[in-house]
Amino acid sequence: MRSFITEKFPLFDANGKISAVGGFCTEITSQLDRADESLAAERERLAVTVRSIAEGLVATDTLGRVILLNPTAENFAGTKSESLAGRTIEDVFSAADTQERAALAKLVGEVLSAPGDEHLTPSSRGLTLTTPTSGKRDIVATSAAVRDRQGKHIGAVLSLRDVTEQRRLDAERFKMRGLESLGFLAGGIAHDFNNLLGGIIGNLGLILDEPSLPKEARDSLEEISRICARATALSRQLLTFAGGGSPARAPIDLPSLLQDTARLVLRSTCVHFHLSAPPGVSRVLGDDAQLTQVFGNLFVNSKDAMPSGGGIWASLENHDLTVPLLHLAPGRYVRAVVRDDGPGIPPEILPHIFDPYFSSKKSGSGLGLAIVHSVLKRHGGHIWTESSPGSGAHFVILLPATDQRPEARAGAAPARRAPSGSSALIMDDEPSILAAARRILSGAGYIVETASEGKQALAAYKRSRKNGRPFSVIILDLTIRGGMGGVEAARRILSLDERAPVILSSGYSEEIMSAAASRVGKLPMLRKPYTREQLLQATARASRRRRVPKK
Repeated sequence: MRSFITEKFPLFDANGKISAVGGFCTEITSQLDRADESLAAERERLAVTVRSIAEGLVATDTLGRVILLNPTAENFAGTKSESLAGRTIEDVFSAADTQERAALAKLVGEVLSAPGDEHLTPSSRGLTLTTPTSGKRDIVATSAAVRDRQGKHIGAVLSLRDVTEQRRLDAERFKMRGLESLGFLAGGIAHDFNNLLGGIIGNLGLILDEPSLPKEARDSLEEISRICARATALSRQLLTFAGGGSPARAPIDLPSLLQDTARLVLRSTCVHFHLSAPPGVSRVLGDDAQLTQVFGNLFVNSKDAMPSGGGIWASLENHDLTVPLLHLAPGRYVRAVVRDDGPGIPPEILPHIFDPYFSSKKSGSGLGLAIVHSVLKRHGGHIWTESSPGSGAHFVILLPATDQRPEARAGAAPARRAPSGSSALIMDDEPSILAAARRILSGAGYIVETASEGKQALAAYKRSRKNGRPFSVIILDLTIRGGMGGVEAARRILSLDERAPVILSSGYSEEIMSAAASRVGKLPMLRKPYTREQLLQATARASRRRRVPKK
């Protein structure tokens, strides 16, 4: 088929009358073909663009009838563009509930009914959309009018952007910032608490060493000692939550750790434990005590949720993370899943279970799962929870994997009486700690001198060197209110004798102590509150390392 353009015009005779009709005929077949091809190509480019957009796009006519869905919108709606045939927004999104469908239809209706130049800018609204394949999703819906060159409405376009994952990540980052902020407060409280406990535990150890102590008094004091041990564990939890307690980073066999923890937690209960772990599951790199606390807290929560008995199910598998996720770098991980047969976590409290000081138990401290979250983050791992009423609690954990093998650990040497002539210098701004430490070390054969701040300790050390009787051990508190702390005092002492037997002591976490000690070299550390045995073992080790100062 060929196409032509014709042009006609009259021909006049000598008298001015029309005598004939003339004209031209031009074939335009090729031009029309090229125009059709160009239009088809433009339509194809538009279709490809619409299909490639990650957001869901819905186009309607002036009556609000849907005429186009891109693939993302088809997934949201659960229908194909071929089956639209005059269906409205509410018809197309039939999987959504009544309020969700009405909200989408209202957005389109607002831009179609707006007179004049209103709604020239898009109208947005956040809502929850129930989809047939992915359940409820958080959506930002944006509607805009489509107009021709004269400004007349010819339809509307609705954009649907899924922000479910973004909001989850934002909530996770907000939670992390909240944990970090509260951690500063918890760390300060734990430090002061450890100082007070140090005086109590030290004096208890001295009293319990008295052989003439009546049995009833001894029983009461031993009960107080057990209470102090629980208080010490609580302060350690506060420090862990505060961001302290740096992991020891040793290879750990998770199946054995989970079995041992379950035996400890579930002993004498009606709750049974099941572990599924393939023979090739990797070890993880972390701190044995802290990871025991992590899984112990999870098992305790499951046990408390099943007072009449039930099961806890744990599984382990190797997992390769190929893209970054929150603070997790790509790499090899071990994926641990812990679930139980309990009633599950109610949806109204599910977003808050890792919040510090939040607890659904009347007697709960609200630190258990907050500590789990903090410990796993410092291990380079993470934890998620999935739970719905009636289906039990479900936790998913990722921990970095390692090919390293565990090393055998040497046991602590028993404390012995100090050699004759041994001396000790103790610096601390807590009088009760100074008094208890003086009595403990004096009883072990040390000649003891005390100081309440760094300048006093430095002066005492200089006197001992001048007298030719340098201290066998020097214990310096890391932080001193209003005076020179342990780091600066140690630096000045070591400048006089690089082999001085200095020990740093603090109620802060190992992580803070290690960071402080690194400023003056590798020094041994004694964490408060310490028992009589721990103090004597630390001083004995330092005394054995003592060297005669250089002249």
